[in-house]
Amino acid sequence: MLWYSLPSGKMAALGEAVHVCKLLNVSDLLSVDDSGLSGHIVVTQKTKSINLYKTDDQKIICSWSLKQSQNITSPTTWCESTKEFLTVINHKFKFDIHRVIAVGEWEPVVVCANGQVEFMSRIKENYKESETKFDILYCDGKSVKDSLCLISALYIQPNTLKVQSHWWKSDNLSWEQQSTQIVLPDKHVPVSCSCIVEGPEIKLYVHCSSESESSLHCTCHSYDSSVSGSTHQLQSIPGTDKGSSIVCIDSTHVGVAGILKNTKRGIGIYDTKFNTLQSWAALTDTKSNYKVFCHHGYIFTPCNKSLLAFPYTCQPSSLASIFQQRKQHESISVNEDSSQIVHHSWDKKKSNHNQTDDEMLKLFEKLCNRKETSSYKQFQTSFSSLIKHIKKNSNTHIHETCHMKSLVERCLTEERFWPKKELSELIQTKHFPMQCMPMFIDKLIVNKEVELLDMTLKMISEIPEACLCKILQLYLGSDSRIEKMDSDKIEDRVSPLNQDKADLINQVLITPYNDVFIIGCLRKLTFKDVLLLLEYLSYLLEDDYEHETEDPDSCVKPSLLQVVDWLCVLIDAHITQLIISPDARIILLKLHSVVESLVEFYDDLRTLDALLQQLKVKSAISQKPKVGQYCIEVLHVH
Repeated sequence: MLWYSLPSGKMAALGEAVHVCKLLNVSDLLSVDDSGLSGHIVVTQKTKSINLYKTDDQKIICSWSLKQSQNITSPTTWCESTKEFLTVINHKFKFDIHRVIAVGEWEPVVVCANGQVEFMSRIKENYKESETKFDILYCDGKSVKDSLCLISALYIQPNTLKVQSHWWKSDNLSWEQQSTQIVLPDKHVPVSCSCIVEGPEIKLYVHCSSESESSLHCTCHSYDSSVSGSTHQLQSIPGTDKGSSIVCIDSTHVGVAGILKNTKRGIGIYDTKFNTLQSWAALTDTKSNYKVFCHHGYIFTPCNKSLLAFPYTCQPSSLASIFQQRKQHESISVNEDSSQIVHHSWDKKKSNHNQTDDEMLKLFEKLCNRKETSSYKQFQTSFSSLIKHIKKNSNTHIHETCHMKSLVERCLTEERFWPKKELSELIQTKHFPMQCMPMFIDKLIVNKEVELLDMTLKMISEIPEACLCKILQLYLGSDSRIEKMDSDKIEDRVSPLNQDKADLINQVLITPYNDVFIIGCLRKLTFKDVLLLLEYLSYLLEDDYEHETEDPDSCVKPSLLQVVDWLCVLIDAHITQLIISPDARIILLKLHSVVESLVEFYDDLRTLDALLQQLKVKSAISQKPKVGQYCIEVLHVH
């Protein structure tokens, strides 16, 4: 039996969201740009930092922090010609700079606050003061044929948007300017823009909105100066408003963040050729002013102080595919929401959908709806009914569905009550979704739910390494720890931890982990915790060596091999601090003494093993072959 989410079968599809990084707040996110490396992005936060991430595994590669009173005012961009990152701090470079743009092998271009455009090497000598000030809504650069094009949208007056493009002509080494105007509908204001290159033209999409409706406009500027620019209004994107944002994916698709569907805000892919919403995924953040970016096959958007990446696929749009999609929607009665529970059986005689599935779906929807289950009693009653269905043998894969994920997220974000009993039951029945584990562990640590943390470690073996280190940090940081260690205490064979804390930490030590990933997570431990853990591991190493009798009431202890593995990763993660710090000297000397004794012990065991092997061979009694009632023996006469 399998549980899975029924796909929508659209031409453009969004994959499951991936968490990239934490954000200070949504308004602080300035940009997500291409970093010049394949599969890497650079994330710029105005007042915090500039970080380089790898999109495949979301690992941070480099980071640059800011000083106090410094604000980044231009998206960080990679300059291929100089092999460096460029940005602007506090707008200043002897004059106000709006943005620095680098495109391919071209020299970086400076866009000034007054709308002037010039190469970085020539801006000082060619800059001209101007009293005219524009509200630059958007600017970007693209390479079109053998020319560099800088396109910008200037909000010059109410209901009027000026779109101008600067084309660098290599034949006369000068900029050629084109401009068009977009007359906006009454009370509409421009909200977001995005551009894309299509043949010899550059297209700029402008999303505008009023209090009650929205509009989408497209302006085309051509490489050929003899072809005048054109502007036309497209059909508005349903469900968008002032808080929505767009980004170009290809010539016929745009990504939209903050699009409303079934009373929920989400992110979607919109087909501008046939005016259809191809794919949609809900976002948990209900706030306005969404932002969206697109790079390396991912659509990026901030949500709840996190940057999310949605992998996507887009197929070419055609009239036949649109009709096929609508036919599928008419023949399959699927919720406009996201997915439904489908119970799949390999037995063709059995139905793939039954009444129990409908009941479970209703229970999931009820539990995820905060209005229907606003009190703990209502929530507890519905959850009890759901758990009865889940415990059936046919529902063993329910934890893999998006509905269980939504339910756990509701439990962890609920402010009116704390459903500890329900979460504990999901852990005990092993129906807890693994994608919610980091969020779950963080919540337990904040609430200091030690009992539930210990149960999670015992029942679930695949705990992420980052979560293991957070739990370890919580256990080590209690009040009963040793504040200072001297040589007299080290000589005594007394555990540096009390029995309760030792049992909790032992459970962490016996949990499986990947040594490559855990080294990076262990670096986040404070050095004081590192010394305490190092001393305890040294104590365990000596305790296992001398085979001390275990307390029958004590929790299971890590094996000698597990202790050695933890010592290796801990020392590897903090080797520089351990070498420099004088506080670690006593512990390291004691650890060296224990290891040296163990090495001598195992050397003696090898010697003993060799002697026993010889004794075994010499004392072996040769057994005569068994002869049956009839046999043939060959005798050799010499």
